[in-house]
Amino acid sequence: MLQMRFHMMHGSAKALSKAVTIAVRYSAIRLQGLDVSAPRREVHVLDYQSQQHRVLPRIAESFAIFATSQVYSTFCTQATTMVDQGESIDATTLAMAHAVSCALKVVCSEVCTRGVEICRRMVLFLSPESSRLIPHHAESDSWLGLPELGGFAAQFVTAEGENYVISQQYVLVHEFSAHLTSLSPSTKSITTSLFDLFCVTQLQEDLADFIGLVNLPASVRGSLHDRLVALLAAVRPHAVALVDAFDHSDISLNSTLGRAHGQVYESLMQSSLLYAKDDAIPGFTDYLQPLRRLHESRL
Repeated sequence: MLQMRFHMMHGSAKALSKAVTIAVRYSAIRLQGLDVSAPRREVHVLDYQSQQHRVLPRIAESFAIFATSQVYSTFCTQATTMVDQGESIDATTLAMAHAVSCALKVVCSEVCTRGVEICRRMVLFLSPESSRLIPHHAESDSWLGLPELGGFAAQFVTAEGENYVISQQYVLVHEFSAHLTSLSPSTKSITTSLFDLFCVTQLQEDLADFIGLVNLPASVRGSLHDRLVALLAAVRPHAVALVDAFDHSDISLNSTLGRAHGQVYESLMQSSLLYAKDDAIPGFTDYLQPLRRLHESRL
């Protein structure tokens, strides 16, 4: 059971990281609107603060879930090895591991499902005019690649029961923070910014619950927005590099809009040609078409 829950956590992190990779790569390519300081230059969508607010926290959430799943997967492997070797395990520790893993599975899957849906809506809204060449039923195919990720992640929410436990957000924060100590100085700065971004966004989204648990000073609550804006600006220059660090191949992403080479529109036109073919399904010419013509002649 422990192994299955930790695999669910890792699967949630993987699905969310794929979704945010597609969203960030396309947002970094897509141009929309004019720059006030340079009217002849268009603005990358990812440079808009509203877009950063939707996308960049998903990167932080992916790293947080990955870090947590790695820690508990290691514990699960050690516990399994001890059982196989006939060694005794502290019952209290094992019971706590079961409780924490069950709640973490729910929290991680909730965060993942919500994040994938945010990325899906954003990418679908920004889809270029040429995507209309593709039929609507092909939305879940290679040109977008996000709807199936949402369906994959949603199954984890109710697996083994559904019970949202807010206290498990502490575990995500704790393990993410502990992971920072093992990083090299070259990567620690940006990862610390991601950690802070994760904490601030989680605090903002569930502020009422946190206030019920902890007496947050009014000065802290008032400074959350300013801190969030500063963190978004700090993470933005590294957004593409951060999603590249997930190391998802184009094949695993299955998305024309999330190609690593950045040639989105060329790839989109190539994929649209697959749907432009007017190939009849087997049996249509021999059976269905004569029936349709017979019906039309009677009309």
